[in-house]
Amino acid sequence: MAGATIPALPTTELSAEPFGELSAKQLWRSEASARVRAAWKSGDRSAAWELYRAELAKAASDHALATRMSAIAWGIVEPSELCARLVKAAKRADKLPAKLGDLEGAANDWLDSLETASLPTSDDQTQALDAIAWGVVVTAVPGALPTPLWLQMVQTLLAIAEEATHPGESLEEAPPARTIVATLLASELPLLLATGLSALRPAHTQLEGAWERLSESLVELSDGEGAVGARLLPALPLLLASWTRCRRLGQATRRGAWSSDAQTQYEWMVRHALRLIDSEGYLPLARDGGRLTPMIAAALKLDGDTEDLAAAARRLGIASKHAASTPPDPSVESEWAQCAVLSSGWNPQAPQVVVSWDQPTMRIKLRAQKQTLLEGDWPLAVRRDGKPLVAVEAWESQCWYSDQDCDYLELATRLSDGARLERQVILGRQHGVLAIAELVIGGGSEAVLESETQFSLAAGARFAPEAETRDGVIQAAGKPAAAVFPASLAEWRVEHRGGELSESEGTLSLRTTATGRNLASVLWFDLAPKRFMKQRTWRRLTVAQSLKRVTPDVAVGYRIQSGKDQWFYYRTLDPPANRTVLGQNLSSEAFVGRFLPTGEVDEYFEIEAEF
Repeated sequence: MAGATIPALPTTELSAEPFGELSAKQLWRSEASARVRAAWKSGDRSAAWELYRAELAKAASDHALATRMSAIAWGIVEPSELCARLVKAAKRADKLPAKLGDLEGAANDWLDSLETASLPTSDDQTQALDAIAWGVVVTAVPGALPTPLWLQMVQTLLAIAEEATHPGESLEEAPPARTIVATLLASELPLLLATGLSALRPAHTQLEGAWERLSESLVELSDGEGAVGARLLPALPLLLASWTRCRRLGQATRRGAWSSDAQTQYEWMVRHALRLIDSEGYLPLARDGGRLTPMIAAALKLDGDTEDLAAAARRLGIASKHAASTPPDPSVESEWAQCAVLSSGWNPQAPQVVVSWDQPTMRIKLRAQKQTLLEGDWPLAVRRDGKPLVAVEAWESQCWYSDQDCDYLELATRLSDGARLERQVILGRQHGVLAIAELVIGGGSEAVLESETQFSLAAGARFAPEAETRDGVIQAAGKPAAAVFPASLAEWRVEHRGGELSESEGTLSLRTTATGRNLASVLWFDLAPKRFMKQRTWRRLTVAQSLKRVTPDVAVGYRIQSGKDQWFYYRTLDPPANRTVLGQNLSSEAFVGRFLPTGEVDEYFEIEAEF
């Protein structure tokens, strides 16, 4: 299958008399009324167009038109003046034509802007979205424009759609903005015109190409189970919005908007979006994306199964008779997409972590208590004897594990000095705790190793450090939302064990320094305010091997207490061996669990050693 492509720069010259050179057979399909075709054959072109425009206006119900207009704003934070005008008018479906008003001036301005830009360029999302908006106007509200201007707009939009289909850069390699424009201009626009102006042969001929491009792109841009590549997360709000509008337009065609394989991927994409989305309706790591709850509701109305409807009812409050059904698992990982979602449930308060690793600088979002706490870059900052180390390989997913107790994600990359950097993200589902660890493994002889774990605090979140201890609390919306324990540091500030947990200009940073061959830097989050506001403490534990204490560059163990609950974290940095820590005899690479009242440890997760 040929790769889907982004549009090349359009260059079509427009006719002074749109379609005037075409015969009735060349211009009109059988869907055109006999009156329209008869007027055209008689040479009364003006009468033919007026009849056709009247039939178009009559065919579009106010409710259907309002639905199409409101959909234009899906995924947009700040819609253009035209899109905003259409969305505002859509709120009064019973008085839509009057509310929409005269668009003659706006249409002329848009056409003038195209003359300057030689039609929309391949990365102008605003122009492309306006093209979709004008497509809705000319197909469903033709009376908003005088006939000559309406004809000019139809001809222009058909030219844009035609030129946008010319081969260009592969969608699999294109920047997110260009992928959006390709989807809008080369897929959605021709489908919109082909279905909305189906009696016009020049419009209908674009249907097959739109079908093929949509069928290709949905399959090629996903992992086979609905996850798009992490590089497209910033574009996902607008892409999913466009695909959902296309899915709805496809109902008017015999074959639908795309192939059966693409339909399967679209349904999986909706589920994947449900896993990614937060309770406010925003997708993660897409700062320019708008609220998508209405779009999700529309997608589920088209194709939602009982599991997805139950998930949407819980997380987004979308009413459904299936709200009590069992939803799908909220967590997922895709090695192909280079993205993972760790979540303890579908309710709005449930902790959720999203991690992407398609770039050397990973990205992360943490949400709990209905608030976004962290969102943005997770940079790599490791030094050896003061020299910065850089990644020399792409991040790889080493381990993914998910069950009712926890989600575990492990990623790794090779550093410039031969060392290995591993990152662990562990979410305790049942008890609302999160561990994030950075482990510098190997690299040769003993050296001064330093790791700085940095996260961007979300807008409205702030870190409040304790005065005498090194922990603190992330507050959001003026309320405590998460306690942060720098487990790899000493609890009390009077103890000078290398490192510090601090916040500066919206960045939460854990700096850990030690002399040795390996280094562990561990952050522990308690996401249950009722518990962590009572009591917090932690200790580094003694790890022994053959009755001898081992140094922290061999293996580390920590005990974390919040309220009356206590947890246990263990990680070997050297090859696994039979070791003892806090009465636990371990030969594993990693172990995380919760202490029971009996003193036993309820295992969350264990990586067993291979000897």
